[in-house]
Amino acid sequence: MSAGRPRKVDPGSLYTFAHQFYWDLKSIQEGLFRVATNKELRDKLLREADAVQPSKEQINEFHPRFSRLVEKGYAAEADRERQAGEWAEDLKFHMQESARNHAYEVSRRVVKIPGEPDVVDDLLAATKPEQIVTICKDAFSTWPREIEPNVTRETQLPNWPIHGGSVLPMYLSQYAAEFIAAKNDPRFPKSSSRPSSRLKRLWFLSRALAGALYGIKCRTAINLVGSIRPDQAAEFSRATKPRRKITKVSRSKR
Repeated sequence: MSAGRPRKVDPGSLYTFAHQFYWDLKSIQEGLFRVATNKELRDKLLREADAVQPSKEQINEFHPRFSRLVEKGYAAEADRERQAGEWAEDLKFHMQESARNHAYEVSRRVVKIPGEPDVVDDLLAATKPEQIVTICKDAFSTWPREIEPNVTRETQLPNWPIHGGSVLPMYLSQYAAEFIAAKNDPRFPKSSSRPSSRLKRLWFLSRALAGALYGIKCRTAINLVGSIRPDQAAEFSRATKPRRKITKVSRSKR
């Protein structure tokens, strides 16, 4: 690429990052839902799952089944006890596995994590890149996390109401100067009194930050991605869908 030539960027890739940044900022503003585990209930049910055994009635059902195999010449009578034992072990495995899956399922619940609009306020109020970097340092903390029963690992967990794999804090710190510049852009929504205006600001900054990743100007990123926010896309699609035309049939053709 020659010097001074505008950098080309795929609008789809640009929108993907803008979309991700917007949802993260909106989650910080409004909160999000996470899956929480009741560890005491899970461990109790897992212990019960390990103790599951086939009943005598279930084991006795194997003998008529084996007898049919003997009659058809597929098995020898001498193998009856061995084969019945293998079937019993298979049944126990599947019963315990089903009970374990049930333990993990019923011990989980969806909880609402409240938003932290103060974080968004601080980001919008920042006037220097150093302030953005300082704010983002609080996005994650390192904690021991249980990845399976009785097994823990040091993991970075979010302090903000964002998902653990969010790259927003990293890119906000890396492109803090561009983020500040976007807030000073003439097209940046000035009004902040209404919730909808707040979301417009977040969408503007999300597009600008996505553009910074690709080294393109704020105005170019805004134009390439477009003005429709991700949470408006479905509604906009329904509103623009053409109505089905109903052709009236005259009585003479009925």
